[in-house]
Amino acid sequence: MKASNKSIKNIDFSPGKIIFDDLCIQENLAIKKQLSRLKEDLLQVEFSNNLILDLGWYPSFRSNGKFQIRVIDNFDWEQPKFYAEASSLDTLHTLLLEAIAVCRKLGATAQN
Repeated sequence: MKASNKSIKNIDFSPGKIIFDDLCIQENLAIKKQLSRLKEDLLQVEFSNNLILDLGWYPSFRSNGKFQIRVIDNFDWEQPKFYAEASSLDTLHTLLLEAIAVCRKLGATAQN
Protein backbone atom coordinates (compact mmCIF):
# COMPACT_ATOMS: atom_id res chain seq x y z
CA MET A 1 0.00 0.00 0.00
CA LYS A 2 1.35 3.44 -0.88
CA ALA A 3 2.15 5.71 2.05
CA SER A 4 -0.17 8.67 2.46
CA ASN A 5 1.13 12.22 2.26
CA LYS A 6 -1.09 12.79 5.26
CA SER A 7 0.98 10.67 7.63
CA ILE A 8 0.42 11.61 11.25
CA LYS A 9 4.02 10.67 11.98
CA ASN A 10 5.19 13.53 9.73
CA ILE A 11 3.22 16.28 11.47
CA ASP A 12 5.31 19.19 12.71
CA PHE A 13 4.07 20.15 16.17
CA SER A 14 6.61 22.96 16.61
CA PRO A 15 6.89 25.05 18.62
CA GLY A 16 5.04 22.56 20.78
CA LYS A 17 6.80 19.86 22.74
CA ILE A 18 5.40 16.31 22.79
CA ILE A 19 5.04 15.41 26.47
CA PHE A 20 3.13 12.14 26.03
CA ASP A 21 3.02 9.91 22.95
CA ASP A 22 1.28 6.56 22.96
CA LEU A 23 -0.06 6.97 19.43
CA CYS A 24 1.07 3.70 17.88
CA ILE A 25 -1.41 3.42 15.03
CA GLN A 26 -0.50 1.62 11.84
CA GLU A 27 -1.71 3.97 9.15
CA ASN A 28 -1.99 1.24 6.53
CA LEU A 29 -4.33 -0.85 8.71
CA ALA A 30 -8.05 -0.20 9.26
CA ILE A 31 -8.80 1.60 12.51
CA LYS A 32 -11.33 -1.06 13.52
CA LYS A 33 -8.52 -3.65 13.45
CA GLN A 34 -6.51 -1.62 15.97
CA LEU A 35 -9.05 -1.12 18.75
CA SER A 36 -6.67 -2.52 21.38
CA ARG A 37 -4.43 0.52 20.76
CA LEU A 38 -7.17 3.14 20.86
CA LYS A 39 -7.63 4.69 24.28
CA GLU A 40 -8.38 8.04 25.86
CA ASP A 41 -4.75 9.04 26.34
CA LEU A 42 -2.89 8.92 23.04
CA LEU A 43 -0.98 12.17 22.62
CA GLN A 44 -0.33 15.43 24.43
CA VAL A 45 1.66 18.35 23.08
CA GLU A 46 2.55 21.29 25.29
CA PHE A 47 2.73 24.78 23.82
CA SER A 48 3.70 28.06 25.45
CA ASN A 49 1.34 29.89 27.79
CA ASN A 50 -0.21 26.75 29.30
CA LEU A 51 -1.68 25.48 26.04
CA ILE A 52 -2.08 21.73 25.59
CA LEU A 53 -3.12 19.83 22.48
CA ASP A 54 -4.74 16.58 23.62
CA LEU A 55 -5.69 13.58 21.48
CA GLY A 56 -7.63 10.52 22.55
CA TRP A 57 -10.08 7.85 21.39
CA TYR A 58 -13.49 7.91 23.09
CA PRO A 59 -14.79 5.57 24.29
CA SER A 60 -11.57 3.61 24.75
CA PHE A 61 -11.18 0.38 22.79
CA ARG A 62 -14.69 0.65 21.30
CA SER A 63 -15.55 0.27 17.62
CA ASN A 64 -18.09 3.11 17.87
CA GLY A 65 -15.41 5.46 19.20
CA LYS A 66 -13.85 8.50 17.58
CA PHE A 67 -10.67 10.48 17.90
CA GLN A 68 -11.21 13.62 19.95
CA ILE A 69 -8.83 16.55 19.62
CA ARG A 70 -8.84 19.35 22.15
CA VAL A 71 -6.81 22.48 22.71
CA ILE A 72 -6.82 23.26 26.41
CA ASP A 73 -5.89 26.70 27.74
CA ASN A 74 -4.62 27.06 31.31
CA PHE A 75 -5.89 23.56 32.28
CA ASP A 76 -9.55 24.51 31.66
CA TRP A 77 -10.78 21.15 30.35
CA GLU A 78 -14.42 22.30 30.56
CA GLN A 79 -14.00 24.98 27.88
CA PRO A 80 -11.51 23.87 25.22
CA LYS A 81 -10.32 26.52 22.76
CA PHE A 82 -10.65 23.89 20.01
CA TYR A 83 -12.61 20.65 19.90
CA ALA A 84 -13.13 18.26 17.01
CA GLU A 85 -13.83 14.58 16.34
CA ALA A 86 -12.49 12.32 13.61
CA SER A 87 -13.31 8.76 12.63
CA SER A 88 -10.66 8.41 9.92
CA LEU A 89 -6.91 8.98 9.86
CA ASP A 90 -7.19 11.44 6.96
CA THR A 91 -9.66 13.54 8.93
CA LEU A 92 -7.53 13.21 12.05
CA HIS A 93 -4.51 14.52 10.15
CA THR A 94 -6.45 17.55 8.90
CA LEU A 95 -7.90 18.31 12.33
CA LEU A 96 -4.54 17.98 14.06
CA LEU A 97 -3.15 20.58 11.66
CA GLU A 98 -6.08 22.88 12.51
CA ALA A 99 -5.52 22.37 16.24
CA ILE A 100 -1.80 23.12 15.88
CA ALA A 101 -2.66 26.33 14.01
CA VAL A 102 -4.95 27.33 16.90
CA CYS A 103 -2.15 26.66 19.40
CA ARG A 104 0.33 28.68 17.38
CA LYS A 105 -2.09 31.57 17.03
CA LEU A 106 -3.06 31.60 20.72
CA GLY A 107 0.59 31.30 21.75
CA ALA A 108 1.61 34.19 19.52
CA THR A 109 -1.33 36.33 20.67
CA ALA A 110 -0.50 35.76 24.33
CA GLN A 111 3.13 36.79 23.79
CA ASN A 112 2.20 40.10 22.14
